Amino acid sequence: MKQLILFLFLVVAFSFSAFSQTKLLARSVNFSGAAPVVTLYLSDSLVTNLAIKVGDSFGASNNINTSVHINPASIADNILMATLDALTPGDYFFEVAITSQNETTQVVQFKAHY
Repeated sequence: MKQLILFLFLVVAFSFSAFSQTKLLARSVNFSGAAPVVTLYLSDSLVTNLAIKVGDSFGASNNINTSVHINPASIADNILMATLDALTPGDYFFEVAITSQNETTQVVQFKAHY
């Protein structure tokens, strides 16, 4: 009976982890350097892809449109940082998409002022 309970517990635990999705907890954009740095604070480090669009409106990518494959082992302390191309001062609309190892994608849009 104990083996059956242990087996069921492991099945439930594995099922939960297989459907878990990395959550974007917070984000910031630092414009103080030569190029902006986007910092993403994640619920875990299971991100495999990062896509960033920067434009003059939500969904636009007239300033930056980049996508990069991420090695989850390279994410320290669940913080992912991406340096972007130089931008001139102004208002920018960001669209950030993170894809987890289980192929789920979370998209977040926000506005930042430089």
